[in-house]
Amino acid sequence: MDIAGPCMGSNGVRMGCSWLALGGTILFGSGIRPRELVRRSFRIPTTPIPSSIAWRGDDRTIRLWLATDGTMLQTLQEHSAKVATVAWSPDGTWLASGGGGRSAGELFLWNTSNGERVRTFEGQPHAVSAVVWNTLGDQLVSGDSDGNLRWWEAQSGKCLAMRQGHQGAVHALKISPDGQMLASCSEDGTIKVWNLQSTELVRTLHRDRPYERLNITGTQGLTPAQKATLFALGAFEEDGRH
Repeated sequence: MDIAGPCMGSNGVRMGCSWLALGGTILFGSGIRPRELVRRSFRIPTTPIPSSIAWRGDDRTIRLWLATDGTMLQTLQEHSAKVATVAWSPDGTWLASGGGGRSAGELFLWNTSNGERVRTFEGQPHAVSAVVWNTLGDQLVSGDSDGNLRWWEAQSGKCLAMRQGHQGAVHALKISPDGQMLASCSEDGTIKVWNLQSTELVRTLHRDRPYERLNITGTQGLTPAQKATLFALGAFEEDGRH
């Protein structure tokens, strides 16, 4: 079972999520040793037809290899900043890549047979941190460093919808096995479940914080910063003003 990418919770613990095979359950993964979890969560995307591997690096390039013998097929080099995410289309023909810097994000579509960039998805003000295809291969969903999600039409590059989903960067997106639901995982410590077709939020899942439901009351002598810290850890339920 794969983990759909690491995300940092509000308490500093890295988390991940994966749909159960039947699609009705989402599993959480978390670890006290972040580096260990990152190693377990890292995936090199492969085509649905296991022939090619796509690798993205900090050097603004994407490299495609033949999985059978390691032959390098293409080097894609048109990103102007770090490439943060790549995703194959369901039929393995196209590759979506996302990245960008502080001033603007980048979301590209590539023809993997010849290495040509065939589309640029315009209107992405923040760095793209996650991208996923729907099961039909006609739409993409991207998540960015500001916590927003965008639905895109693959053929035209048109933005179909935008949702302000999270309070932190989106680190992973995962489609349910039946193709109906989308899970987004963020550094704000939440996983949100969306109706993929209507783009509406279905539910929000929270991982318990270290002091969740202690409901500390009657505290005195705490500074605003100390109260804010206790609130972030779950000790308070209302802005740390108990």
